[in-house]
Amino acid sequence: SEEAKYFETAIRGDVVGWFDSDEEGWPFGRQLESYLVKLGTLIAELGGTTGSTDRATPLVPDLGKVTSRSKAMVACYPGGGARYIKHVDNDGKHQLCRTRLLTALMYLNDEWAPGDGGELAIYKTDDESVLRD
Repeated sequence: SEEAKYFETAIRGDVVGWFDSDEEGWPFGRQLESYLVKLGTLIAELGGTTGSTDRATPLVPDLGKVTSRSKAMVACYPGGGARYIKHVDNDGKHQLCRTRLLTALMYLNDEWAPGDGGELAIYKTDDESVLRD
């Protein structure tokens, strides 16, 4: 659909879509649903006071604020220099991202190896040229 297309090819060169994990929304098997269940469990475990360990304080308190999620964004980078330039997922300015608390990434590249490209890089907030350890 038109809403899934990006026209700023200098910024990103992927093909992207947003999907629900049910059979109608994602007709390619149950793997997306399984991943989203695991993500939900991770959020509950890290953001709640219950779970596999007894603790009174959540490990990541802000995750306790997660009350819903958007559709899963699935992107394909078809090669030929396709990329997504360095960016901030939630700068607090974009209307649709203002309430985002978490971005989760899953890579599905067969036989991918470090150095092939596509690695997630996180930079220091006070110096955008320095990678965070």
